Amino acid sequence: MDLSTIQPVLDWMARHPELAGLIVFLVAAGESLALVGIVVPGVVFMLGIGALVGLDAINLWQALFWAAVGAIVVHRPPKRQRAVTGCANLP
Repeated sequence: MDLSTIQPVLDWMARHPELAGLIVFLVAAGESLALVGIVVPGVVFMLGIGALVGLDAINLWQALFWAAVGAIVVHRPPKRQRAVTGCANLP
């Protein structure tokens, strides 16, 4: 993968660190999906985000928080369904 394809996004994140969490969230959520994770180079984006964290362009804890939220939101378990349909008072 050519770095020139993600360099504009990393430059934008360095200029706007307050909105970098949005990109981190989207990359983590996209990487968590099976088909999107194959097409979108999330590992390369996360490596670039890690470089920005190392340069203090992005806050480490903000990046970790939004990456975790992005991965968790995609894998949210479905609502629990009742096994017995005749017992409405069961928890």
